[in-house]
Order: sequence, then C-alpha cells, then structure tokens
Amino acid sequence: LFPLGALLLGLGLALSSRIDAVWHLYVLQGFVIAFGISALGFGPNAAYISRNAAGRFQLTVMDLNNRQVQTLTDTQRDESPSFAPNGRLLLYATDVGNRGILAAVSSDGRVRQRLSIQAADVREPAWGPFVSN
Repeated sequence: LFPLGALLLGLGLALSSRIDAVWHLYVLQGFVIAFGISALGFGPNAAYISRNAAGRFQLTVMDLNNRQVQTLTDTQRDESPSFAPNGRLLLYATDVGNRGILAAVSSDGRVRQRLSIQAADVREPAWGPFVSN
C-alpha cells in the first residue's frame, strides 16, 4: 500500500503543473493526492461537516482505516474544519447565540473549547506558522 501511496502522491504533485481547468485541481487535490497521503498513512482521519436528520450541521470525523464515523460537536451550524499540524485537535467555526465564534475539539471529541472575541464575529479558522516579534 505504501508504494501505491507514494506513486499517487508523486503523480498528483507532478500533474499539478499541468492544470488547465478548475475541475483538474479538484480531482488532483481532492482525490489523487488525498488518496496518496492516506495510503502513506499520513492522514488516518478525515474531517467534514455533516447534516443530521434535525438539519444541524455538525463536525464529523471518519477513521479512514475502518470507516467509523463520529460526530464531535453538538452545535447547529459548524463550518470550515481544520486539523492542527499534529492531528490531535480540530479548529472550526460555529454560531452560538447568533455570533460567529471559533471552537476547538480533540480528534476523539473528549476535549472541547470555545474561542470567542466579545467585539466581533469570528470566521474561517486556519492553522498557521508561529510568528515571533
């Protein structure tokens, strides 16, 4: 499986220089490179927003090895999940009391934390490099 992952990742990266249409990017990034990374064992979990029967949009994680799915949040309008570089924490945007906030949850759902700013709505979480002054 490892050689197949290496082949897919290398092929996806090499073909990225020949992208002519937006759908090429989606296929290469969303499938070829993603499957290559998963086959290499770098990405054991996939995070996405699922809509349940009550119409709530919640952060969900799938274990790619055994296809088990776990909903990690109990809020109603989650969006934009982003894994921490170590893969143990997810940052996401949600609404609480009609205000946009950022929240974090461990990849197993045991630890949850809300990160809010009193004066503003917060959206579009992303992990980035540390900046020192």
